Amino acid sequence: VYLHTAPLCHIGGISSALAMLMVGACHVVMPKFSAELAFQFIEQHSVTSFITVPAMMADLVSFSG
Repeated sequence: VYLHTAPLCHIGGISSALAMLMVGACHVVMPKFSAELAFQFIEQHSVTSFITVPAMMADLVSFSG
């Protein structure tokens, strides 16, 4: 189960989306990144994979819920 955290108009977002599509993964698409929403989607959809950039990771690490 792949969580799309990067925009699909970005090479990181579309390349990982295509890779997950080729292996038959289930896709969960976020309308816009937020740490709160990412954690909700991870729990709700049992996400097993996603990519981040340093700024996103910092938001995830500092999120207090």
